Amino acid sequence: MSGDTNAPYDEDAIARKFIGSWRLVNVTRQDAETGENLDVGVTYDGYIAYTDDRRVTVIITRKAPGEERYITCYGARWTLDGDNVIHHVDIGTREKRSGTQQVRHFRFHDDRLTLTPPVSVDFVHKAPTKRSLEWRRVQRTV
Repeated sequence: MSGDTNAPYDEDAIARKFIGSWRLVNVTRQDAETGENLDVGVTYDGYIAYTDDRRVTVIITRKAPGEERYITCYGARWTLDGDNVIHHVDIGTREKRSGTQQVRHFRFHDDRLTLTPPVSVDFVHKAPTKRSLEWRRVQRTV
């Protein structure tokens, strides 16, 4: 739960940490068996926004050398389950994702949020992949 393992679990306090907008700052994608970096030369950008009424919106762009930019986005309801945040997807650019539950292990560190999905077959590389997405909280400007 991103902190003291002796502290009691306070779901409302943890949920409040999610609220706001976050900018994607790093993506790690590795072959689950060899540890090989699968994203050499690939750039990512994106935002994720969690609301206090438990909605989440995600947009991520991926640009590999010599390829068109790929955009994935979805809208979902979100819940917590221990050290996991679960996105209950309503709508998205990848139709197969609609109606699914996207489970992400989470960790907070200062102004950063790291989301790590379970090892799964990657849609780009078609191989079991370990991924990690690091987000930085967007500071509110008025």
